[in-house]
Amino acid sequence: MSEYLDLLQWLFYNSLIPLMPIPLVWLGAWIIGMDRDWLSILSNGQLCFYCTTMSAAAIRDITTKAPESSQFIGILIGGIIFCMILATFAYGVAATVRQIDDNELSTGHRLAWTSIFAAISTTILVASSRKVLGLL
Repeated sequence: MSEYLDLLQWLFYNSLIPLMPIPLVWLGAWIIGMDRDWLSILSNGQLCFYCTTMSAAAIRDITTKAPESSQFIGILIGGIIFCMILATFAYGVAATVRQIDDNELSTGHRLAWTSIFAAISTTILVASSRKVLGLL
């Protein structure tokens, strides 16, 4: 039971609190009368910073604090690096597309869904890696 409480506590401090600006931006836009959907808020690549920060912290903790006897360290670090590369690529595309085609709504929605996928996959991979290695 304690390991699940540790996981929930880790998710609260490392996922819920860092992602709070997203609903707050939506709420602020709603208060001032701007009609914005969630995907338009997420289409600028801001979730990618969350992914790279979480990935970098996880790699640091795994390489310095994980037990040396774990046989999955290389696989876990490889997966986390893949998530970091995906997030960096998504941010690069988001920054470039804004300069090329600013009025294409479907492109923004695709970027938002890519950012959401990157954030979910990074959170699941990092949380499960920390749980398996006892780093929660």
